[in-house]
Amino acid sequence: LPDDANAFLVCLGDMPRISASQIDRLIANSALRNAEMGLSGVLIHVDGQFIQVLEGRIGVLETVFERICCDFRHANVRLVDLEPVDARLFADWSMAGISADGCADLHLHDELAGIRYMVGVNAREAVGQIRALLENARSADLKQAA
Repeated sequence: LPDDANAFLVCLGDMPRISASQIDRLIANSALRNAEMGLSGVLIHVDGQFIQVLEGRIGVLETVFERICCDFRHANVRLVDLEPVDARLFADWSMAGISADGCADLHLHDELAGIRYMVGVNAREAVGQIRALLENARSADLKQAA
């Protein structure tokens, strides 16, 4: 793929010793950096592991993936998928975040654990499930605000 082609990247790895407040800061900092770099995406953290989906120009994605691999908070980082895209699925989020850590919602935990499993089986299906989860959360937030 040429460096200016649009693509999505899916990676996963371990983040065993990170607190909920550290995850929140990581997501906030990533959102700012991604907005500056023209990226969109989501970070999921469940049971000491992370799943990250990033969308943007392939050259920028490669740079960011290299930075993720070198980040001391991450271990066993694996690139699961890197595919060209015509349209972004997460364009509304420079970096959305979903974490099951400290969450009393067992359904959410189970859903995230299922997505983590699905990433290894069918990354595209897992990305679709992540998108649906974010849309459902956004709809619930809008209903609560009304």
